[in-house]
Amino acid sequence: MRTLLWVKLLGLIIAVGLIFGGGQQAPASSKNKNSERRGPLVIRPAQSGVSKPAWWVAQHSKELVPPMSEAERKLHEELMRILPLPVPREKLRPNYKPSSTMLPTRVPLALSPQSVITAPPPGGSFEGLNNYDNILGGIGLQFVPPDVNGDVGPNHYVEFVNTVMRVYDKNGNPLSAPFPLSALFASAGFPGPCATNNDGDPIVLYDQFADRWFLSQFYIQDALNNTGPSHHCIAISQTGDPLGSYYLYDFVWPDFPAGSGHIFMDYPHHAIWPNAYWMTAHQFGVGAAPCGYCAQAVVALERNKMLAGDPTAQMVYFGVMNPPPSGVDLTTVAGVLAADIEGPTPIPNIAGH
Repeated sequence: MRTLLWVKLLGLIIAVGLIFGGGQQAPASSKNKNSERRGPLVIRPAQSGVSKPAWWVAQHSKELVPPMSEAERKLHEELMRILPLPVPREKLRPNYKPSSTMLPTRVPLALSPQSVITAPPPGGSFEGLNNYDNILGGIGLQFVPPDVNGDVGPNHYVEFVNTVMRVYDKNGNPLSAPFPLSALFASAGFPGPCATNNDGDPIVLYDQFADRWFLSQFYIQDALNNTGPSHHCIAISQTGDPLGSYYLYDFVWPDFPAGSGHIFMDYPHHAIWPNAYWMTAHQFGVGAAPCGYCAQAVVALERNKMLAGDPTAQMVYFGVMNPPPSGVDLTTVAGVLAADIEGPTPIPNIAGH
């Protein structure tokens, strides 16, 4: 069954080249009856634009980003109450009982001195961001968990800790002050949550095939309050310099019909592939939504257009819907993570295999 599931999921990847040439179109603001729809939903960004250089944004971020509202602060405090850390073992595995079955004795594998390979020492280390930098970066609040995330390029290391990011050189010297991703969107004059809110779950990836930086975070406050959809905020650097300007995209997450509750899009993760920026996310129902856990989301973002700042770049969404042509019912799938390519060699063409 597991092999069959992955073969079916592979069908989603192979179909991307056909999907970007057409497909079922819907404006970002539309409320489609997802539970009745078959196949992918193709969505264009609600907003797009170009930021000012990140080095400038880092210097002016506190002027660009308004202080956290009391409602947003209470929401984060409620999330921390709901998700205490560390989570007790009995909450993680309520039905767990140690096995009484004796395991067979394992004979240690004899290794000759020649077969033992010592791991090389790290090429360097330095102290990066910490949770308190969320306060220093203008957010005014620490978070649980800190959602540490970073990636390395030829000359830089870029790191997120929950809601703020910082750029370093390869020796660990900071090249910017900590600043929130929303400041990039605010510098472009964006209205809306991508420019005013920082809900976290950030991702930073270095696209080695194009020498670009990929940044993202979600906006979930409206969904959790059952007042509107989730958003996904994405920034793509114009060059290989993470301190330069970024192409910006605000994608409104697909939702249930009006009056049927909203989808809380959680745990978004991305992957660099030559044919698309891939994404996975968990989806939960809020309010009158007909499901608690609704579905796994598998998304492809039109990489070639996003690298050029094209405002018609598409997000192709598989999620809360009847099984698409690939045959995968994503309402029965959970825990899928996008597989990122590391290194300079692309994955061989898998079509037809």
